[in-house]
Amino acid sequence: VGSVRESVTTGLRQDASLLLGGDVEIRLHNRPVAADEAAFVGVGARAISDTLQMRAMARTREARSLVELKAVDGRYPLVGAVATEPAMSLEDALGQREGRWGALAERSLLTKLGIGIGDTVRLGEATFAVRGTIAREPDRVASVFSLGPRLLIRAEALPATGLVQPGSHIHYRTRVALAPGVDGGAWIEDLERAFPQAGWQIRTIDDAVPGVRRFIERMTLFLTFVGLTAL
Repeated sequence: VGSVRESVTTGLRQDASLLLGGDVEIRLHNRPVAADEAAFVGVGARAISDTLQMRAMARTREARSLVELKAVDGRYPLVGAVATEPAMSLEDALGQREGRWGALAERSLLTKLGIGIGDTVRLGEATFAVRGTIAREPDRVASVFSLGPRLLIRAEALPATGLVQPGSHIHYRTRVALAPGVDGGAWIEDLERAFPQAGWQIRTIDDAVPGVRRFIERMTLFLTFVGLTAL
């Protein structure tokens, strides 16, 4: 039991930065990082990437499906890479061509909507061209619970959808890659001290996948009890 637990936790530690999407993740609900907060976050950071996640309805003329919408900036991902089918860069996949933004979707979404690569999908008030499917999303493991397939778009395209409105349930995430020599613990303490009322949740690579870690701990406890009972 101990060997299994140690092998799994060792793997999580080795891939923690990839699973988290950086060295530090700052989560905010229903509001982005303010300008003064962003300026403070930039001190000691080597790179910063902002993403937005929400649930939305993707639709065609014949079908519709709930999706986990993710809008990313041009620096995403800070760690790892998004693998697409067919293979292409995120700029080619999500950029604007002939007045229309692109999108990447999980294969299951195409099946639900009955469309293929090259077809269009409606999201709010905007129409997107599906230019490929997502084969691997490096930081997706950190989000275990999902109500629908992933749909990935560029953050600059989000205003055209009209989905960001008062009452929208939105999660803003800022991933930070710290500069060499910066102590992560001290950096977080300074951030929380400067903005004690910010209301954000800060995670580091030591807590990249808390849900998985809790499952491992409970599994270890259960198997230990089984072993003791058998003994």
